Amino acid sequence: MGRVFITCQECDEKVPFRDFIEERLESDPVARKILAMDKKATRALDNQALEQILMGHMQAITGEAGQIFRELTKFDYGIDGEVEFKDNEGRPSGRKIHVRLKSGNFYLRRRKKDGGRCLT
Repeated sequence: MGRVFITCQECDEKVPFRDFIEERLESDPVARKILAMDKKATRALDNQALEQILMGHMQAITGEAGQIFRELTKFDYGIDGEVEFKDNEGRPSGRKIHVRLKSGNFYLRRRKKDGGRCLT
């Protein structure tokens, strides 16, 4: 679960780093499950925060390019948004691309035919 001892800066002796509550949590199966669920929830929040950052970045770079970005869904699968390109007069042209914004390398795989990387 972590460090069991720390070293005293005064005398260099080992000092127990865990208290009764930590020992109890480690020995209780329900508490272990709760701690595992807490770690999983923290990872999910981290992924959610990163995807929000990606969405904001997509909006910013699309705006800087003078184009239009629309967020399409709040689900964790499928298309996340679309970019609509403006015509020479600055009006929406109807020409669009769809974007899927994901974090991490686990969405990438290697193609057998040429070894290239593509999204799954």
